[in-house]
Amino acid sequence: MKKIVIFALAVLMCCGAEAKGFVTTWACSPQPFRKDDVPERIKLDEVTIKQTIHVSVGGKAVKLKLSNEYSDSIIEIRSVRLEDADYLTFNGSRSVDIPKGEAVWSDELKYDLKPLQILNITVEYGKMPKQPTVHSGSRTTSVITKGTETEGVLHWYTIAALDVKTSKAECIPAIGNSITDGRGTTNDKQNRWTDIANETLGASSKVGVVNLGIGGNAVCFGGIGPTALKRFDSDVLGQHGIKRIIIFEGVNDIGGSRDADKTKEFLIKGYMEMIRKAHEKGLIVYGATITPFGKSFYYNEEHERCRVAVNEWIRTSGAFDVVMDFDKVLADPKQPSQLMEEWQSDWLHPNAEGYKVLGQYAGEILKKKVTKTKQKHEKNLYVGVAAGVTF
Repeated sequence: MKKIVIFALAVLMCCGAEAKGFVTTWACSPQPFRKDDVPERIKLDEVTIKQTIHVSVGGKAVKLKLSNEYSDSIIEIRSVRLEDADYLTFNGSRSVDIPKGEAVWSDELKYDLKPLQILNITVEYGKMPKQPTVHSGSRTTSVITKGTETEGVLHWYTIAALDVKTSKAECIPAIGNSITDGRGTTNDKQNRWTDIANETLGASSKVGVVNLGIGGNAVCFGGIGPTALKRFDSDVLGQHGIKRIIIFEGVNDIGGSRDADKTKEFLIKGYMEMIRKAHEKGLIVYGATITPFGKSFYYNEEHERCRVAVNEWIRTSGAFDVVMDFDKVLADPKQPSQLMEEWQSDWLHPNAEGYKVLGQYAGEILKKKVTKTKQKHEKNLYVGVAAGVTF
């Protein structure tokens, strides 16, 4: 009987945000801890960490997800407070212990969350795992405090999603790698392409793109963090209020490839598996082409041949409901294997201006409503350059 009660409690803790009217307004992909995630001066134990997020849609109440899914031991949360708000509670208590391998949702907190708000979340920790669950590439400074010492790091710890209570809103999860995660953006400026897409959609749109990129991530094999295929159910389908999703991954599979034909085959099978799962839930799937990487350490003729072939499949197969042609947006027309020089940071990742162009393009595409009727009856709905969207 005791095991049944514990199991039931765990289910309630993990499913607590599925209440009617809640939509994911921000999320990140939890990752296993890596040595680079260790602060230089402060030991991660008995600390307070102020972490900053950029939400999409607003509402009148919130719930926060905390993750200990990739940790090696229990984590003690003493308190969690949102900026200018009361403390969050967990089953009525300010504190909560999260077992290793699990995640919890807070209780509902009345809070006037503004669209596109930059929100500080302060978590007070007791005992922390030696290898806590993290998101390595926050692109925002988290401030760790222990006594009189403070240290700023570019990681998120424990926080995994924020849901907001609102009507007629929509979350669009975007699964990706470092180009979605924002490498090459400006730290603390909230200028990833997903941020720009949300700004382009506008504060009144009630549509928010949620960033589920992991730097170094791959679709099928290797890379950093769980592959897109392994994390698709939790990271994408696990968000709330979704009708559409975006898949923008593949460059790391290609960059690490030793066989272009096999990599193309594996990528297509991976895309098809994610599309199948999404379509089974009635979701509309946007597929983004892989951006150029000429002059980067990934470039060789075989890798470029693979990228071109995969992009041609994305554009013409009809497997995706909508194509976002990120390749054509950022490619140099004179050297299509390369990014536009003024929009690149290292010839693999865009710079801040490149992300701005990409985000504005994505936002304009997402403004175009796609009905389930079109998804069902049109073999290949291609929205992008051919539809007259400028960039």
